[in-house]
Parts: sequence; structure tokens; C-alpha cells
Amino acid sequence: ISYTGQLYSGVRDFSLLFHALDDLINERKINGNKVQIEYAGQNSDELKLQVNKFKHIEKICIDYGFVSREKALEIQKGSDILVALTWNTHKEQGILTGKFLEYLQTKKPIIALTSGNLPHGELTQMIQELKLGIACEYINYNEDYLKLKNYIQNQYNLIMDNKELNFAPDLKKISEFHYENIVLNFEKIIDLTIKNTR
Repeated sequence: ISYTGQLYSGVRDFSLLFHALDDLINERKINGNKVQIEYAGQNSDELKLQVNKFKHIEKICIDYGFVSREKALEIQKGSDILVALTWNTHKEQGILTGKFLEYLQTKKPIIALTSGNLPHGELTQMIQELKLGIACEYINYNEDYLKLKNYIQNQYNLIMDNKELNFAPDLKKISEFHYENIVLNFEKIIDLTIKNTR
């Protein structure tokens, strides 16, 4: 399981994932020696603060620190599941990171975690609409903790049985977010804006 990116002083929060994994390991439902969390980014101090709250997570977490884009892509490619972190609050909404668009190109399941005090964030909606994995929000912590725990255990069991992960994304909708299609949409918006200002 990997995440490459910023943590923004803890606004992007791993705790829900760490909590679910920690409990699964503690309950012996998954083997901690068979699970690895990989982090690449320049917020190692913040990562350590989040990791230290959970007994089993430090043993399974690898912190690469800041890496090149090429290395980040290599980490993503080598992972079974990717993590997308964002926030959604009354003050700040619609925070959809460019990292998410990058993840779409990998065709890998995504665990999306949204902190904040406002439900139904944009990332949650995108994960659900494109069928990319599981979206959890801290405002629904207890309910989403159970969903995430179940999701991780199911995916873990499939890997241990040498089966494909449970992942059936909507490839047609995802293709709309490929960089070349995004550029074409921007060109249309720019052309329309120019025509309307004449």
C-alpha cells in the first residue's frame, strides 16, 4: 500500500488506514509480515507522528522521504493499492489533488481518505463514480473504519490466495481523465472564452 505526496501538517491524515491495519494485525486477521506501507514525500516528521499512534504500524511502514517523480511512479507501479488523501471542510471544499489524476493512469485500487467536517467530498464521489476502490471520510469515522477494515481484509485474502484484487473500474469514464483528454477540454474552454470576449 503506497502514498506519494504531501501531508500538509497533518491535514492529510493516515489515521483511519493505520487504525484499520493495526487492529487487523492485532486481531491476527492479517499477518503484519505480509503487509507493507510505503510513503514517499517530504513530510517524514508528520508521518512519524501519525505512525506512532499505532502499535504495529511502525514495523510495516517504509519512509523513502523525498524522491524523484520517476521513483514515485516506480513505487506506485510496484504497489497493490494506492492511497489518496485529502480534506473537505466548510471552509475548503473540492480539494482534488493532481496525484489522484496520476493514480488513475496506474489502474490500481485506491483507498481514499478525506478528513474534515463536511461529508460527501469530491474525492469520495469520484472514487465511487469511477469504481476505483473505497472512499472513507473522517466525519463518518466509525462506520467507514469498519468498511475499510473489511475492504483491506478481503483484498489481503485475495492476494494471499494468489487471486486478482477486487477491482472493476469504469474504464470508459476514467479515460475522460487521461491527460490528453483534459488538455482537449482545456482547449475547448479557452476557445470558448476567447470567442465570448470578442
